Amino acid sequence: MMIRPGKQGQMTGKTERAARLTAAAGWYAELQDQAVTADVWQRFLIWERDPANAAAFRQIEAGLEALDRTRFTRPARAEPARRAALWAGALAAAAALVVGLVVVRLPDQETPGQHAPDVEIYATAIGERREISLADSSVVTLNTASRLEVAYSGTARAVTLLEGQALFEVAPGQLPFVARAGESLTTALGTEFDIRLRPEGAAITLIEGAVKVSRAGDARSDQLAPGQKLEFWGGEVLITDVDTAEAAGWKTGMIRFRDVPLAEAIEEMNRYSETRLSVADPDLARARFSGVFPAGNQEVFLESVLLHFDARPERSGSVITVHPGADKRRQETP
Repeated sequence: MMIRPGKQGQMTGKTERAARLTAAAGWYAELQDQAVTADVWQRFLIWERDPANAAAFRQIEAGLEALDRTRFTRPARAEPARRAALWAGALAAAAALVVGLVVVRLPDQETPGQHAPDVEIYATAIGERREISLADSSVVTLNTASRLEVAYSGTARAVTLLEGQALFEVAPGQLPFVARAGESLTTALGTEFDIRLRPEGAAITLIEGAVKVSRAGDARSDQLAPGQKLEFWGGEVLITDVDTAEAAGWKTGMIRFRDVPLAEAIEEMNRYSETRLSVADPDLARARFSGVFPAGNQEVFLESVLLHFDARPERSGSVITVHPGADKRRQETP
């Protein structure tokens, strides 16, 4: 192919757009099959993560509407002739879009009958928990200081945990339920799992059922069994066994600690209250601690800490610092 000077960027852009639309046409035809597998859905969602790919897919949907006012419906079974017809229609829409024969309207200018995903945002304040019923009868419980984006459509049950923690009770359905959190993608059909998002990565705990977890852009995945937790910390993936009752215990408003460093327990309690606790002494911070406490009740937690350890509190506004008690100070005095 000969490219004239000064036109290379234009030709490259047109070629790239054509390639995206052709790929979108292929995905459209593939996803109409009722027997589509969770792996296919996961690969599609990874591909769709690119905004340009997502826009191309929606253009194919709208282009088919413009070319044929009869929208394709999902067949009862995978039929080769039906698949061929879907491919032909989708590719025709792609070709028409490339040469500019079809004008499509994007989400802010939807044509009648076009169904773009309805995006909803749910959030909780510090110390608040909220139960959300989704359109497919799935239930999400948001923990303290959390934000969730829900984008359901005719081709996907997709949610994104933007901040905090959520417990997902997924209703069975033909479409996989895909939850994004940071770099992680968790795919399920009907199951219960918990996701905690931190700056350093996401942690996914399976309560019951089965899920596949992968890193966005990576075709490899790990399948979890109930009672397993997968953590993405930096470039590492760590899978450990956990107590499912403890993992989901926050839903009841009670926080359980079993032989954890005091600093870790304090960090967890701080998630639920504007009153901040801290521990200044390294030895005291590493001391092991156990107990069950109401989320957000810093005074009850602090009282237990003072009973367990030789410690004293120092208050300054909304901050309470735990210091070593008199016995340790006497030991450190020359």
